Amino acid sequence: MVRCSTCNNEMLLPPAMQVLQSTSPALPFINTTIDRGSARCPHCDLDLATRKEFEARYPPPNNKDVVKIIEKQIQDACSLIKEDIRKEDLEEALPRMYWKLAETVQKIYDSTVAARNEYIGIWGRRNTQT
Repeated sequence: MVRCSTCNNEMLLPPAMQVLQSTSPALPFINTTIDRGSARCPHCDLDLATRKEFEARYPPPNNKDVVKIIEKQIQDACSLIKEDIRKEDLEEALPRMYWKLAETVQKIYDSTVAARNEYIGIWGRRNTQT
């Protein structure tokens, strides 16, 4: 039994593409570039996918929740509009702020799905609980 040099978990062979296709025929993102004859660490692959998901939501270097930041900016702008402070400017900017929020949420979703699919493309859906 070979152990991972990073986490000391057991190294395993990824399932053959035929196995992935038979267990998940609708899996369009099977990774065909890796060597399925070489052992890999499923734990480290899952850790990498989890880290990529985290970084999508909390991007480096400051790891702040960009969605909350934009939501706070929108909330502050709405408060200022109610108080009649810079009302015209903020009413003009508010739709762009909502658009930026929607784009950011979509980008985070896409990055999260891509990170998850990268792992699933190697190990399949059944091994996501390693």
